[in-house]
Amino acid sequence: MMRLASIALLLVLGCEEERPPPVPIPDGSVIRDGGTFDGGPIRLVDAGPTTPVVNGTLGAREWEGATLVESEVETDTEGSTLTSLRALLEDGRLFIGVEGTVATGDSIVIYVDRDLGGAQGVGASALTDSDGTLDAALAQRSFSWPADFRVDFAWGTTRMPIAAVGRDELIGWRDVTADPFEAVDAADAPSACTAGGCEASIPLSILGGSRPRTLALFARIVKAGGGLTNQTLPEDDEAAPSEVSALLLVDDGVVRDGGMPDGGVEPPGIVVDGVIDPAEWAAAGVFTNDVPAAGEFAGNALRTLRALRDETHVHVAIEATLLPSRAILMYVDGDLGGADGLVSPTPLTDTLGALDRALTKELVTDAEMRIDLAWGTTRMSHGGSDDTIGWRDVATDPSAFRVVAGASACSASACETSIPLSALGPVGDVALFVRLGSTTTLALSNQTLPLDDPSAAESASTFALLLAP
Repeated sequence: MMRLASIALLLVLGCEEERPPPVPIPDGSVIRDGGTFDGGPIRLVDAGPTTPVVNGTLGAREWEGATLVESEVETDTEGSTLTSLRALLEDGRLFIGVEGTVATGDSIVIYVDRDLGGAQGVGASALTDSDGTLDAALAQRSFSWPADFRVDFAWGTTRMPIAAVGRDELIGWRDVTADPFEAVDAADAPSACTAGGCEASIPLSILGGSRPRTLALFARIVKAGGGLTNQTLPEDDEAAPSEVSALLLVDDGVVRDGGMPDGGVEPPGIVVDGVIDPAEWAAAGVFTNDVPAAGEFAGNALRTLRALRDETHVHVAIEATLLPSRAILMYVDGDLGGADGLVSPTPLTDTLGALDRALTKELVTDAEMRIDLAWGTTRMSHGGSDDTIGWRDVATDPSAFRVVAGASACSASACETSIPLSALGPVGDVALFVRLGSTTTLALSNQTLPLDDPSAAESASTFALLLAP
C-alpha cells in the first residue's frame, strides 16, 4: 500500500512539472565527425536542407530566398526581444521564422493576411477570444492596421523553448476568423522554439485563399497582462507599436514582368511592380553609382537610377539595398527654371510620419531647381502608398507634407514608381535627384544618384533631366 501511495504521489508531482524543452532536431547543417583517416580526424560538412525544418534553429541555407526583416531598436522590456522575422513559401506551405526571446508571461505573436487587399479575414476589433493563454495574447485589441490588411490566421508562442503538441494552448497556429479561435493541430502545422528562435509552418491548403495573391504579416511581443513592447517587425513606429503600417509581404503566384512575349510583341509600357525589366526600361536614362556607402550607412547601397517620361507620367526605377532605419529619397522639380517650388535652402520640417521624417532634410540646390514633390520608401518588399512609401507634396507646406497619388512598388532589390505629370503642377523640363538618408536624423549617405559630390550629399548640383517634348 505504501508503495502504491508513493507511485501516486510521484504521478501527481509529475503532472505539475513544466514540460521539458524540445529535443533539438538535427537540421543537416551540423558538422559531423567522420572518424579518422591517415592518422587524423576528418570532419564531414553537410550543406543542410533547402527547405526549413521546423525545429527552432534557423539555418542559413534552409531559409535562402526568404523575405527577411530585422530590428535595430533596443527592447524596452528586459528578456523580451524581437530580432528578425522571415517568411517563405515552399512545398505548398507558408514557413515563418522569428528570432527573439520572451520573458515570463510575455508572448510573441504574428498575424497573417492570406490575401492582402482581399475581402476575407477580420479586423482587430473582432479578435475577442480569451479562453486560453495564447488565445488571450492574440486577442490583443489595441491594434490599428492598414485598411487593406485583414487577418485570417495568427501564430504565437507564450514561452521558449517549447515544441507544439496537438492543439496546444501555449504555442501554435490559430484560425482567428472563427469565434472562438480554432487551433490547428501541430501534426499538420508544426511549431518549435529554441531559447533564441522559433520556426513554424502551415499548409497553404489550410491557410486557404487562391493565387495570385500577396500574403502579408507582422510580429509583435505582447506583455504579460496586455500591452506591447516597443519592438516591431517589420520596423515601425517604436513609440506607437499598436499602430501597424509596415507589413512583410510575400508574393504567391503574382505575375511579374516577363520581358518580351512570344511573337515579338512589345510589353505595354512600364509595369510598377518593383521588378526592373530591361525591355520596359529600354528608353530610360540610366545613372549608376559605384561608390560604397560609408560610415553609418555601410551595407546600404544606391546602385542605379532609371528615369523617363511619356505623354502622361514620369516613371522612375531605383536599384538599391536598404537596411532598417534608412530610406531612399527622391526630390523632383516639375519645371526646372520655373517659379514654382521651394526656393533653396528652405528646410523641410515635417516629422509626423515615418517617410515624412525621412524626407525632412536640409538640402541646397542650384537656383534653377525648386523642389515640388518628393518620393521615398523606408523599406523594401513593399508597395502602395502609406506612412512608409509614396509621393509627397513638399512645396505647398514644407512643415506638413501632403500625400500625392502615384503608383509605387518595391521588391527586395528595386523600386519602381510613376507619377502623373498633372500632379507636378506647371510642367516643363523635369529634374530629379536621389539620396540615401536616415529615417531618424538629418544624415545623408555619401551615395548620390546621379553621381554628385559624395562629401556634400545635401548639396544637389547634378540632376536627371527629363526634357519636355
